[in-house]
Amino acid sequence: MKILPQLALALATAASLAPGLSMPLAETSEGRYASIAAAMSDSGDWVVPRYNGSPHLEKPPLTYWLAAASIRLLGKTELAVRLPVLLAAIGLVLATAWLGAALFGARTGLLAAAMLLGCVQFAGIERLLATDPFLALASAVAVCAFWAGFRAEDDAPRRRRAFLVFQLALAAGVLAKGPLGLLWPLCAVIPALAAERRLPLLARLRWPLGLLLIAGTAGLWLWALDRALPGAARYLLLDRATAAAREAKGFHDGPWWYYPPVLVGGFFPWVLLLPEVVRRWKAAPPQERASRWLLAAWVVVPLVLFSLSPSKLVPYVLPMFPALAILAAWGAGEEGSGGRRVAVSIAVLTALIGVAALVCSEKDLVKAHLSDAARAPVAIPAFLAAAVALGAAVIARSAGRHVATAASVVVLTAGLAWGAAGVADDQFASKRIAERLAREARPGDRIVFYKCDPSGVPFYTGLRGIHIEYVKLKAPAGLADNEEEARYWNREDPEELRALLAERPRVLGVAKVRDYERAVREGVPVREVARTARQVLFTGIEPAEAGGR
Repeated sequence: MKILPQLALALATAASLAPGLSMPLAETSEGRYASIAAAMSDSGDWVVPRYNGSPHLEKPPLTYWLAAASIRLLGKTELAVRLPVLLAAIGLVLATAWLGAALFGARTGLLAAAMLLGCVQFAGIERLLATDPFLALASAVAVCAFWAGFRAEDDAPRRRRAFLVFQLALAAGVLAKGPLGLLWPLCAVIPALAAERRLPLLARLRWPLGLLLIAGTAGLWLWALDRALPGAARYLLLDRATAAAREAKGFHDGPWWYYPPVLVGGFFPWVLLLPEVVRRWKAAPPQERASRWLLAAWVVVPLVLFSLSPSKLVPYVLPMFPALAILAAWGAGEEGSGGRRVAVSIAVLTALIGVAALVCSEKDLVKAHLSDAARAPVAIPAFLAAAVALGAAVIARSAGRHVATAASVVVLTAGLAWGAAGVADDQFASKRIAERLAREARPGDRIVFYKCDPSGVPFYTGLRGIHIEYVKLKAPAGLADNEEEARYWNREDPEELRALLAERPRVLGVAKVRDYERAVREGVPVREVARTARQVLFTGIEPAEAGGR
Protein backbone atom coordinates (compact mmCIF):
# COMPACT_ATOMS: atom_id res chain seq x y z
CA MET A 1 0.00 0.00 0.00
CA LYS A 2 1.14 3.55 -0.64
CA ILE A 3 1.90 5.97 2.16
CA LEU A 4 -1.24 8.16 1.74
CA PRO A 5 -3.77 5.37 2.39
CA GLN A 6 -1.66 4.16 5.34
CA LEU A 7 -1.61 7.61 6.93
CA ALA A 8 -5.32 8.03 6.28
CA LEU A 9 -6.12 4.69 7.91
CA ALA A 10 -3.95 5.53 10.93
CA LEU A 11 -5.69 8.89 11.33
CA ALA A 12 -9.09 7.29 10.88
CA THR A 13 -8.37 4.70 13.56
CA ALA A 14 -7.10 7.29 16.03
CA ALA A 15 -9.95 9.69 15.35
CA SER A 16 -12.76 7.14 15.52
CA LEU A 17 -11.49 5.66 18.80
CA ALA A 18 -10.57 9.00 20.38
CA PRO A 19 -14.02 9.79 21.90
CA GLY A 20 -13.70 6.90 24.35
CA LEU A 21 -10.10 7.33 25.45
CA SER A 22 -10.91 9.64 28.38
CA MET A 23 -13.81 7.60 29.77
CA PRO A 24 -13.45 6.42 33.37
CA LEU A 25 -11.66 3.11 33.71
CA ALA A 26 -13.99 0.14 33.23
CA GLU A 27 -14.41 -2.42 36.00
CA THR A 28 -12.89 -4.75 36.81
CA SER A 29 -10.11 -5.84 34.45
CA GLU A 30 -9.18 -2.46 32.96
CA GLY A 31 -9.10 -0.76 36.35
CA ARG A 32 -6.88 -3.54 37.69
CA TYR A 33 -4.44 -3.34 34.77
CA ALA A 34 -4.28 0.45 35.13
CA SER A 35 -3.73 0.26 38.88
CA ILE A 36 -0.90 -2.23 38.39
CA ALA A 37 0.70 -0.01 35.74
CA ALA A 38 0.38 3.08 37.94
CA ALA A 39 1.99 1.24 40.87
CA MET A 40 4.78 0.07 38.58
CA SER A 41 5.38 3.62 37.37
CA ASP A 42 5.30 5.09 40.89
CA SER A 43 7.56 2.48 42.50
CA GLY A 44 10.03 1.96 39.67
CA ASP A 45 9.69 -1.83 40.17
CA TRP A 46 9.22 -3.12 36.60
CA VAL A 47 9.64 -6.78 37.58
CA VAL A 48 6.88 -7.58 40.10
CA PRO A 49 3.37 -6.46 39.08
CA ARG A 50 1.48 -5.30 42.15
CA TYR A 51 -2.23 -4.73 42.58
CA ASN A 52 -3.56 -3.11 45.73
CA GLY A 53 0.01 -3.26 47.09
CA SER A 54 0.48 -7.05 46.72
CA PRO A 55 1.98 -9.23 43.96
CA HIS A 56 -0.44 -9.94 41.12
CA LEU A 57 0.81 -12.67 38.79
CA GLU A 58 -2.17 -13.39 36.58
CA LYS A 59 -0.77 -12.02 33.29
CA PRO A 60 2.63 -11.53 31.61
CA PRO A 61 4.08 -8.02 31.96
CA LEU A 62 3.91 -6.43 28.48
CA THR A 63 0.56 -4.70 29.03
CA TYR A 64 1.71 -3.29 32.36
CA TRP A 65 5.05 -2.14 30.94
CA LEU A 66 3.46 -0.25 28.06
CA ALA A 67 0.84 1.44 30.22
CA ALA A 68 3.39 2.29 32.93
CA ALA A 69 5.73 3.84 30.35
CA SER A 70 2.85 5.91 29.00
CA ILE A 71 1.98 7.08 32.52
CA ARG A 72 5.60 8.09 33.06
CA LEU A 73 5.45 10.21 29.91
CA LEU A 74 1.95 11.70 30.15
CA GLY A 75 0.90 11.46 33.78
CA LYS A 76 -1.67 9.32 35.57
CA THR A 77 -4.73 9.80 33.33
CA GLU A 78 -7.12 7.53 31.47
CA LEU A 79 -5.75 8.84 28.19
CA ALA A 80 -2.20 7.87 29.15
CA VAL A 81 -3.34 4.40 30.19
CA ARG A 82 -5.16 3.78 26.91
CA LEU A 83 -2.64 5.37 24.53
CA PRO A 84 -0.73 2.07 24.02
CA VAL A 85 -4.02 0.37 23.15
CA LEU A 86 -4.76 3.07 20.58
CA LEU A 87 -1.34 2.56 19.00
CA ALA A 88 -1.96 -1.20 18.96
CA ALA A 89 -5.30 -0.59 17.24
CA ILE A 90 -3.62 1.53 14.56
CA GLY A 91 -1.03 -1.19 14.04
CA LEU A 92 -3.71 -3.87 13.78
CA VAL A 93 -5.68 -1.89 11.17
CA LEU A 94 -2.53 -1.28 9.11
CA ALA A 95 -1.47 -4.94 9.38
CA THR A 96 -4.94 -5.99 8.20
CA ALA A 97 -4.72 -3.63 5.24
CA TRP A 98 -1.23 -4.89 4.31
CA LEU A 99 -2.14 -8.57 4.54
CA GLY A 100 -5.41 -8.13 2.67
CA ALA A 101 -3.54 -6.32 -0.11
CA ALA A 102 -0.83 -9.00 -0.20
CA LEU A 103 -3.39 -11.78 -0.42
CA PHE A 104 -6.06 -10.36 -2.72
CA GLY A 105 -5.09 -6.85 -3.88
CA ALA A 106 -5.06 -3.29 -2.61
CA ARG A 107 -8.83 -2.77 -2.79
CA THR A 108 -9.48 -5.82 -0.63
CA GLY A 109 -6.85 -4.70 1.87
CA LEU A 110 -8.33 -1.23 2.23
CA LEU A 111 -11.88 -2.49 2.56
CA ALA A 112 -10.78 -5.11 5.11
CA ALA A 113 -9.17 -2.39 7.23
CA ALA A 114 -12.37 -0.32 7.09
CA MET A 115 -14.48 -3.35 8.02
CA LEU A 116 -12.23 -4.15 10.97
CA LEU A 117 -12.40 -0.57 12.15
CA GLY A 118 -16.18 -0.60 11.89
CA CYS A 119 -17.12 -3.90 13.53
CA VAL A 120 -18.70 -3.87 16.97
CA GLN A 121 -16.08 -5.84 18.90
CA PHE A 122 -13.12 -3.84 17.58
CA ALA A 123 -14.89 -0.57 18.38
CA GLY A 124 -15.58 -1.74 21.91
CA ILE A 125 -12.39 -3.55 22.95
CA GLU A 126 -9.72 -1.49 21.19
CA ARG A 127 -10.31 1.50 23.46
CA LEU A 128 -9.84 -0.39 26.74
CA LEU A 129 -6.58 -1.40 28.40
CA ALA A 130 -6.32 -5.19 28.21
CA THR A 131 -3.92 -7.88 27.08
CA ASP A 132 -5.94 -8.93 24.03
CA PRO A 133 -5.25 -5.89 21.78
CA PHE A 134 -1.50 -6.45 22.13
CA LEU A 135 -1.86 -10.18 21.52
CA ALA A 136 -3.98 -9.43 18.42
CA LEU A 137 -1.34 -7.05 17.04
CA ALA A 138 1.53 -9.46 17.71
CA SER A 139 -0.38 -12.31 16.04
CA ALA A 140 -1.27 -10.21 12.99
CA VAL A 141 2.32 -9.00 12.57
CA ALA A 142 3.56 -12.59 12.85
CA VAL A 143 1.16 -13.77 10.13
CA CYS A 144 2.10 -10.83 7.89
CA ALA A 145 5.80 -11.58 8.33
CA PHE A 146 5.25 -15.24 7.61
CA TRP A 147 3.40 -14.47 4.41
CA ALA A 148 6.11 -12.05 3.28
CA GLY A 149 8.74 -14.75 3.83
CA PHE A 150 6.55 -17.44 2.29
CA ARG A 151 6.28 -15.47 -0.95
CA ALA A 152 9.95 -14.41 -1.02
CA GLU A 153 11.09 -17.70 -2.52
CA ASP A 154 13.87 -16.23 -4.69
CA ASP A 155 14.99 -13.50 -2.29
CA ALA A 156 16.87 -15.12 0.59
CA PRO A 157 17.76 -11.86 2.45
CA ARG A 158 14.14 -10.72 2.33
CA ARG A 159 12.96 -14.12 3.56
CA ARG A 160 15.43 -14.03 6.47
CA ARG A 161 14.27 -10.54 7.47
CA ALA A 162 10.63 -11.58 7.29
CA PHE A 163 11.18 -14.66 9.42
CA LEU A 164 13.14 -12.58 11.96
CA VAL A 165 10.11 -10.28 12.30
CA PHE A 166 7.97 -13.42 12.63
CA GLN A 167 10.03 -14.60 15.60
CA LEU A 168 10.06 -11.14 17.21
CA ALA A 169 6.28 -11.02 16.95
CA LEU A 170 6.00 -14.45 18.59
CA ALA A 171 8.16 -13.24 21.48
CA ALA A 172 6.00 -10.13 21.86
CA GLY A 173 2.87 -12.29 21.85
CA VAL A 174 4.28 -14.48 24.63
CA LEU A 175 5.06 -11.36 26.68
CA ALA A 176 1.49 -10.17 26.07
CA LYS A 177 -0.41 -13.36 26.94
CA GLY A 178 1.87 -16.31 27.44
CA PRO A 179 1.64 -19.42 25.21
CA LEU A 180 -1.32 -17.95 23.31
CA GLY A 181 1.25 -15.72 21.60
CA LEU A 182 2.50 -18.87 19.86
CA LEU A 183 -0.88 -20.51 19.35
CA TRP A 184 -2.60 -17.86 17.25
CA PRO A 185 0.03 -17.43 14.47
CA LEU A 186 0.83 -21.14 14.23
CA CYS A 187 -2.86 -22.01 13.89
CA ALA A 188 -2.87 -19.92 10.70
CA VAL A 189 0.60 -20.77 9.37
CA ILE A 190 0.66 -24.57 9.60
CA PRO A 191 -2.62 -25.25 7.69
CA ALA A 192 -1.57 -22.78 4.97
CA LEU A 193 1.70 -24.65 4.49
CA ALA A 194 -0.14 -27.97 4.52
CA ALA A 195 -2.53 -26.72 1.82
CA GLU A 196 0.47 -25.92 -0.38
CA ARG A 197 2.26 -29.17 0.58
CA ARG A 198 5.16 -27.10 1.89
CA LEU A 199 5.31 -28.10 5.55
CA PRO A 200 9.12 -28.50 5.32
CA LEU A 201 9.25 -24.69 5.13
CA LEU A 202 8.54 -24.72 8.88
CA ALA A 203 12.16 -25.73 9.38
CA ARG A 204 13.25 -22.42 7.83
CA LEU A 205 11.42 -20.29 10.36
CA ARG A 206 14.60 -19.95 12.47
CA TRP A 207 13.23 -21.69 15.55
CA PRO A 208 16.52 -21.59 17.52
CA LEU A 209 16.53 -17.80 17.16
CA GLY A 210 12.86 -17.68 18.11
CA LEU A 211 13.43 -19.74 21.25
CA LEU A 212 16.38 -17.52 22.12
CA LEU A 213 14.23 -14.39 21.71
CA ILE A 214 11.47 -15.82 23.89
CA ALA A 215 14.01 -16.92 26.50
CA GLY A 216 15.66 -13.51 26.36
CA THR A 217 12.38 -11.69 26.99
CA ALA A 218 9.81 -13.77 28.85
CA GLY A 219 12.46 -16.07 30.28
CA LEU A 220 14.58 -13.21 31.56
CA TRP A 221 11.56 -11.60 33.19
CA LEU A 222 10.62 -14.90 34.87
CA TRP A 223 14.16 -15.24 36.19
CA ALA A 224 14.14 -11.70 37.60
CA LEU A 225 10.63 -12.22 39.03
CA ASP A 226 11.65 -15.42 40.79
CA ARG A 227 14.67 -13.71 42.32
CA ALA A 228 12.51 -10.88 43.62
CA LEU A 229 9.68 -13.19 44.69
CA PRO A 230 10.85 -16.79 45.28
CA GLY A 231 8.35 -19.32 43.97
CA ALA A 232 6.78 -16.94 41.45
CA ALA A 233 8.13 -18.75 38.37
CA ARG A 234 6.77 -22.09 39.55
CA TYR A 235 3.41 -20.48 40.29
CA LEU A 236 3.16 -18.97 36.80
CA LEU A 237 4.42 -22.00 34.89
CA LEU A 238 2.68 -24.76 36.85
CA ASP A 239 0.32 -23.78 39.64
CA ARG A 240 -1.42 -20.91 37.84
CA ALA A 241 -2.29 -23.01 34.77
CA THR A 242 -4.04 -25.70 36.81
CA ALA A 243 -5.70 -23.13 39.07
CA ALA A 244 -7.03 -21.20 36.07
CA ALA A 245 -8.65 -24.31 34.63
CA ARG A 246 -10.25 -25.09 37.99
CA GLU A 247 -11.43 -21.53 38.68
CA ALA A 248 -12.84 -21.02 35.17
CA LYS A 249 -15.70 -23.34 36.03
CA GLY A 250 -17.03 -20.77 38.46
CA PHE A 251 -16.24 -17.44 36.80
CA HIS A 252 -15.42 -17.68 33.07
CA ASP A 253 -17.11 -20.89 32.03
CA GLY A 254 -19.58 -21.14 29.17
CA PRO A 255 -21.21 -23.73 26.89
CA TRP A 256 -19.31 -25.20 23.95
CA TRP A 257 -21.33 -22.98 21.56
CA TYR A 258 -20.35 -19.78 23.46
CA TYR A 259 -18.20 -18.25 20.72
CA PRO A 260 -20.31 -18.47 17.51
CA PRO A 261 -22.86 -15.95 18.88
CA VAL A 262 -19.95 -13.79 20.09
CA LEU A 263 -18.54 -13.70 16.56
CA VAL A 264 -21.93 -12.96 15.02
CA GLY A 265 -22.48 -10.01 17.34
CA GLY A 266 -18.86 -8.89 17.48
CA PHE A 267 -18.33 -8.87 13.70
CA PHE A 268 -21.65 -7.17 13.01
CA PRO A 269 -22.56 -5.91 10.47
CA TRP A 270 -20.00 -7.58 8.19
CA VAL A 271 -20.97 -11.07 9.36
CA LEU A 272 -23.88 -10.72 6.93
CA LEU A 273 -21.34 -11.17 4.14
CA LEU A 274 -20.73 -14.80 5.13
CA PRO A 275 -22.93 -16.23 2.32
CA GLU A 276 -20.90 -14.22 -0.21
CA VAL A 277 -17.66 -15.58 1.25
CA VAL A 278 -18.96 -19.15 0.90
CA ARG A 279 -20.14 -18.48 -2.68
CA ARG A 280 -16.82 -17.02 -3.73
CA TRP A 281 -14.84 -19.75 -1.94
CA LYS A 282 -16.49 -22.36 -4.14
CA ALA A 283 -15.53 -20.49 -7.30
CA ALA A 284 -12.03 -19.42 -6.20
CA PRO A 285 -9.08 -20.28 -8.48
CA PRO A 286 -6.43 -22.78 -7.27
CA GLN A 287 -3.75 -20.07 -6.93
CA GLU A 288 -5.74 -18.56 -4.04
CA ARG A 289 -5.76 -21.81 -2.07
CA ALA A 290 -2.94 -20.90 0.35
CA SER A 291 -4.45 -17.46 0.99
CA ARG A 292 -7.86 -18.89 1.73
CA TRP A 293 -6.53 -21.62 4.00
CA LEU A 294 -4.37 -19.14 5.88
CA LEU A 295 -7.41 -17.04 6.76
CA ALA A 296 -9.82 -19.93 7.35
CA ALA A 297 -7.40 -21.71 9.68
CA TRP A 298 -6.74 -18.44 11.51
CA VAL A 299 -10.45 -18.43 12.41
CA VAL A 300 -11.54 -22.07 12.62
CA VAL A 301 -8.67 -23.75 14.50
CA PRO A 302 -8.58 -21.29 17.45
CA LEU A 303 -12.39 -21.22 17.47
CA VAL A 304 -12.49 -25.00 18.02
CA LEU A 305 -9.74 -24.90 20.65
CA PHE A 306 -11.30 -22.02 22.57
CA SER A 307 -14.73 -23.68 22.41
CA LEU A 308 -13.24 -26.75 24.10
CA SER A 309 -11.50 -24.65 26.75
CA PRO A 310 -13.28 -24.29 30.12
CA SER A 311 -12.42 -20.58 30.28
CA LYS A 312 -14.41 -18.32 27.94
CA LEU A 313 -14.56 -14.54 27.60
CA VAL A 314 -15.58 -12.28 24.72
CA PRO A 315 -12.18 -10.60 24.20
CA TYR A 316 -10.37 -13.92 23.79
CA VAL A 317 -11.27 -14.15 20.08
CA LEU A 318 -10.18 -10.62 19.13
CA PRO A 319 -7.00 -11.87 17.35
CA MET A 320 -9.10 -13.63 14.68
CA PHE A 321 -10.90 -10.44 13.58
CA PRO A 322 -8.26 -9.37 10.99
CA ALA A 323 -8.83 -12.71 9.24
CA LEU A 324 -12.62 -12.26 9.40
CA ALA A 325 -12.30 -8.74 7.97
CA ILE A 326 -10.12 -9.86 5.05
CA LEU A 327 -12.48 -12.75 4.26
CA ALA A 328 -15.48 -10.41 4.35
CA ALA A 329 -13.75 -7.88 2.09
CA TRP A 330 -12.75 -10.65 -0.31
CA GLY A 331 -16.30 -11.97 -0.27
CA ALA A 332 -17.64 -8.52 -1.22
CA GLY A 333 -16.01 -9.10 -4.61
CA GLU A 334 -15.44 -6.76 -7.48
CA GLU A 335 -17.63 -3.93 -8.66
CA GLY A 336 -21.01 -5.12 -9.88
CA SER A 337 -21.03 -8.36 -7.92
CA GLY A 338 -23.76 -9.40 -5.55
CA GLY A 339 -21.33 -9.01 -2.69
CA ARG A 340 -20.90 -5.31 -3.44
CA ARG A 341 -24.65 -4.78 -3.26
CA VAL A 342 -24.74 -6.59 0.06
CA ALA A 343 -21.85 -4.43 1.32
CA VAL A 344 -23.65 -1.22 0.39
CA SER A 345 -26.84 -2.44 2.08
CA ILE A 346 -24.88 -3.25 5.22
CA ALA A 347 -23.24 0.18 5.06
CA VAL A 348 -26.62 1.89 5.07
CA LEU A 349 -27.81 -0.28 7.96
CA THR A 350 -24.66 0.49 9.93
CA ALA A 351 -25.05 4.22 9.35
CA LEU A 352 -28.61 4.07 10.68
CA ILE A 353 -27.42 2.25 13.81
CA GLY A 354 -24.72 4.85 14.37
CA VAL A 355 -27.17 7.73 13.99
CA ALA A 356 -29.58 6.02 16.39
CA ALA A 357 -26.77 5.62 18.94
CA LEU A 358 -25.98 9.32 18.71
CA VAL A 359 -29.62 10.38 19.06
CA CYS A 360 -30.40 8.03 21.94
CA SER A 361 -27.30 9.09 23.88
CA GLU A 362 -27.79 12.83 23.41
CA LYS A 363 -28.46 13.68 27.04
CA ASP A 364 -25.70 11.50 28.42
CA LEU A 365 -23.38 12.72 25.66
CA VAL A 366 -23.80 16.32 26.77
CA LYS A 367 -23.32 15.37 30.41
CA ALA A 368 -20.28 13.20 29.77
CA HIS A 369 -18.48 15.40 27.23
CA LEU A 370 -19.75 18.91 26.63
CA SER A 371 -19.73 19.74 30.33
CA ASP A 372 -16.06 18.82 30.47
CA ALA A 373 -14.02 21.56 28.79
CA ALA A 374 -11.04 19.26 28.46
CA ARG A 375 -12.89 16.63 26.43
CA ALA A 376 -15.28 18.45 24.13
CA PRO A 377 -12.65 20.20 21.96
CA VAL A 378 -11.04 16.80 21.30
CA ALA A 379 -14.06 14.56 20.87
CA ILE A 380 -16.03 16.60 18.35
CA PRO A 381 -13.19 17.21 15.85
CA ALA A 382 -12.17 13.57 16.29
CA PHE A 383 -15.55 12.43 15.05
CA LEU A 384 -15.36 14.71 12.00
CA ALA A 385 -11.71 13.86 11.28
CA ALA A 386 -12.54 10.16 11.21
CA ALA A 387 -15.07 10.67 8.42
CA VAL A 388 -12.67 12.82 6.41
CA ALA A 389 -9.73 10.43 6.90
CA LEU A 390 -11.57 7.26 5.94
CA GLY A 391 -13.19 8.99 3.01
CA ALA A 392 -9.79 10.19 1.79
CA ALA A 393 -8.31 6.72 2.12
CA VAL A 394 -11.12 5.10 0.21
CA ILE A 395 -11.09 7.72 -2.55
CA ALA A 396 -7.33 7.44 -2.89
CA ARG A 397 -7.42 3.69 -3.50
CA SER A 398 -10.84 2.92 -4.89
CA ALA A 399 -12.08 6.01 -6.75
CA GLY A 400 -14.94 6.52 -4.34
CA ARG A 401 -16.38 3.01 -4.59
CA HIS A 402 -16.35 2.38 -0.84
CA VAL A 403 -17.31 5.83 0.41
CA ALA A 404 -20.65 4.62 1.76
CA THR A 405 -19.00 1.79 3.68
CA ALA A 406 -16.23 4.00 5.04
CA ALA A 407 -18.57 6.76 6.18
CA SER A 408 -20.94 4.32 7.81
CA VAL A 409 -18.32 2.54 9.87
CA VAL A 410 -17.13 5.89 11.22
CA VAL A 411 -20.65 6.86 12.23
CA LEU A 412 -21.08 3.49 13.95
CA THR A 413 -17.81 3.51 15.91
CA ALA A 414 -18.02 7.15 16.95
CA GLY A 415 -21.71 6.83 17.82
CA LEU A 416 -21.12 3.81 20.00
CA ALA A 417 -18.17 5.53 21.68
CA TRP A 418 -20.18 8.63 22.55
CA GLY A 419 -23.14 6.58 23.70
CA ALA A 420 -20.99 4.39 25.96
CA ALA A 421 -19.18 7.39 27.42
CA GLY A 422 -22.45 8.88 28.60
CA VAL A 423 -23.25 6.03 30.97
CA ALA A 424 -19.77 4.81 31.84
CA ASP A 425 -19.36 6.87 35.00
CA ASP A 426 -22.09 5.15 36.98
CA GLN A 427 -22.58 1.83 35.25
CA PHE A 428 -19.10 0.49 34.54
CA ALA A 429 -16.60 2.51 36.58
CA SER A 430 -15.69 3.40 40.14
CA LYS A 431 -14.18 6.83 39.41
CA ARG A 432 -16.88 8.85 41.20
CA ILE A 433 -16.73 6.69 44.28
CA ALA A 434 -12.93 6.83 44.21
CA GLU A 435 -12.93 10.63 44.03
CA ARG A 436 -15.32 10.86 46.99
CA LEU A 437 -13.26 8.30 48.89
CA ALA A 438 -10.10 10.38 48.33
CA ARG A 439 -11.88 13.44 49.77
CA GLU A 440 -13.25 11.58 52.79
CA ALA A 441 -10.19 9.52 53.73
CA ARG A 442 -8.03 10.67 56.61
CA PRO A 443 -4.57 9.41 57.59
CA GLY A 444 -4.90 6.09 59.37
CA ASP A 445 -8.33 5.19 57.96
CA ARG A 446 -8.79 1.56 57.00
CA ILE A 447 -10.21 1.01 53.49
CA VAL A 448 -12.48 -1.98 52.86
CA PHE A 449 -13.80 -3.46 49.59
CA TYR A 450 -16.85 -5.46 50.66
CA LYS A 451 -17.86 -8.30 48.30
CA CYS A 452 -16.49 -6.36 45.30
CA ASP A 453 -13.29 -5.24 43.64
CA PRO A 454 -13.54 -1.54 42.66
CA SER A 455 -10.31 -1.93 40.76
CA GLY A 456 -10.02 1.70 39.69
CA VAL A 457 -9.82 2.91 43.30
CA PRO A 458 -6.06 2.23 43.73
CA PHE A 459 -5.42 4.04 40.41
CA TYR A 460 -7.45 7.14 41.25
CA THR A 461 -6.60 7.40 44.95
CA GLY A 462 -3.35 5.54 45.61
CA LEU A 463 -5.13 3.84 48.54
CA ARG A 464 -5.18 0.11 49.16
CA GLY A 465 -8.15 -1.76 50.56
CA ILE A 466 -8.91 -5.00 52.38
CA HIS A 467 -11.09 -7.34 50.30
CA ILE A 468 -13.83 -9.06 52.29
CA GLU A 469 -15.85 -11.94 50.80
CA TYR A 470 -14.59 -11.36 47.25
CA VAL A 471 -13.76 -14.93 46.27
CA LYS A 472 -12.45 -14.06 42.79
CA LEU A 473 -9.30 -12.50 44.27
CA LYS A 474 -7.02 -14.78 46.27
CA ALA A 475 -3.35 -14.53 47.14
CA PRO A 476 -1.04 -17.03 45.41
CA ALA A 477 -0.04 -19.43 48.18
CA GLY A 478 3.20 -18.33 49.82
CA LEU A 479 3.74 -15.30 47.57
CA ALA A 480 2.49 -12.51 49.83
CA ASP A 481 5.57 -10.59 50.93
CA ASN A 482 4.76 -10.88 54.64
CA GLU A 483 1.86 -11.15 57.05
CA GLU A 484 0.98 -7.48 56.62
CA GLU A 485 0.75 -7.98 52.86
CA ALA A 486 -1.46 -11.03 53.36
CA ARG A 487 -3.98 -8.88 55.27
CA TYR A 488 -4.90 -7.15 52.03
CA TRP A 489 -5.91 -10.28 50.18
CA ASN A 490 -9.39 -11.65 50.36
CA ARG A 491 -10.91 -12.53 53.73
CA GLU A 492 -13.70 -15.06 53.33
CA ASP A 493 -15.22 -14.85 56.82
CA PRO A 494 -18.55 -12.92 56.65
CA GLU A 495 -17.92 -11.59 60.19
CA GLU A 496 -14.71 -9.82 59.14
CA LEU A 497 -16.59 -6.63 58.29
CA ARG A 498 -18.19 -6.45 61.75
CA ALA A 499 -14.81 -7.12 63.33
CA LEU A 500 -13.12 -4.32 61.41
CA LEU A 501 -15.93 -1.88 62.18
CA ALA A 502 -15.54 -2.61 65.88
CA GLU A 503 -11.83 -1.76 65.79
CA ARG A 504 -10.00 1.49 65.41
CA PRO A 505 -9.12 3.30 63.16
CA ARG A 506 -12.17 4.34 61.19
CA VAL A 507 -13.37 2.16 58.29
CA LEU A 508 -14.31 3.53 54.88
CA GLY A 509 -15.77 0.88 52.62
CA VAL A 510 -17.00 0.37 49.06
CA ALA A 511 -19.74 -2.12 48.21
CA LYS A 512 -22.25 -2.79 45.49
CA VAL A 513 -25.64 -1.27 46.23
CA ARG A 514 -27.36 -4.61 46.77
CA ASP A 515 -24.65 -5.90 49.13
CA TYR A 516 -24.67 -2.70 51.16
CA GLU A 517 -28.46 -2.78 51.52
CA ARG A 518 -28.32 -6.43 52.55
CA ALA A 519 -25.70 -5.62 55.19
CA VAL A 520 -27.95 -2.87 56.58
CA ARG A 521 -30.90 -5.28 56.76
CA GLU A 522 -28.70 -7.77 58.61
CA GLY A 523 -27.86 -5.17 61.23
CA VAL A 524 -24.27 -4.41 60.27
CA PRO A 525 -23.48 -0.98 61.83
CA VAL A 526 -22.78 1.03 58.68
CA ARG A 527 -24.07 4.26 57.17
CA GLU A 528 -23.96 5.61 53.66
CA VAL A 529 -21.52 8.38 52.71
CA ALA A 530 -22.08 8.53 48.93
CA ARG A 531 -23.79 6.49 46.23
CA THR A 532 -23.68 5.97 42.47
CA ALA A 533 -25.95 3.79 40.35
CA ARG A 534 -24.07 0.61 41.35
CA GLN A 535 -21.78 1.37 44.28
CA VAL A 536 -22.00 2.77 47.82
CA LEU A 537 -19.28 4.41 49.89
CA PHE A 538 -19.96 3.67 53.55
CA THR A 539 -18.43 4.02 56.98
CA GLY A 540 -19.11 2.58 60.42
CA ILE A 541 -21.68 4.00 62.79
CA GLU A 542 -20.22 5.64 65.85
CA PRO A 543 -21.61 4.45 69.22
CA ALA A 544 -23.54 7.71 69.69
CA GLU A 545 -25.13 7.27 66.27
CA ALA A 546 -25.92 3.63 66.95
CA GLY A 547 -27.84 4.58 70.08
CA GLY A 548 -30.18 6.83 68.17
CA ARG A 549 -30.61 4.58 65.17
